[in-house]
Order: sequence, then C-alpha cells, then structure tokens
Amino acid sequence: MTVDNRDSGDTIRLRRQVTDLVESVIVAMYEEFRRSRDPEDRLTCRHDGQDVFQFASLTMEEYLRQGHCRDLHWSFVGGTGGA
Repeated sequence: MTVDNRDSGDTIRLRRQVTDLVESVIVAMYEEFRRSRDPEDRLTCRHDGQDVFQFASLTMEEYLRQGHCRDLHWSFVGGTGGA
C-alpha cells in the first residue's frame, strides 16, 4: 500500500497482512509520517477520493473485497495544511 503525504510531499509504502485492520494501517501511517492524528485530517483513496477513515474497523481483506480503493494508493492531508 502507498500513502502520499500531500503536506510534505513524502510517499511511504506499508506492507500489511490482509487480516490487519485498516485502523492498524492508519496508525502505522501516522508513525511513519511522525504525526499525531487531528480530527480535521483527511485520508482518501487517490483513485476516487473516498474517505478511508470510515473503514477503520474493516480488515484489509474486507476493505478490498468490498471494492474500496483497489490500487491501495491513499492521499493524506493534515487538518492544518495541504491543498
């Protein structure tokens, strides 16, 4: 999975098991970007702009099986920055 930080221009790649929760990927993303979560942060699928946070309770397998963000390329924008 790939996550672009639109605030800093950084891109990270995270490897996760299909049994991991989307929430665990979100936590790992924040750790990699060395950021704390802010209620105004946005995390979306690059392909269609769909919010990722709403699926935090799904496993990655469920997330993909339901047809969400099949290319697993997300965009992150912090609540106080980005476009």
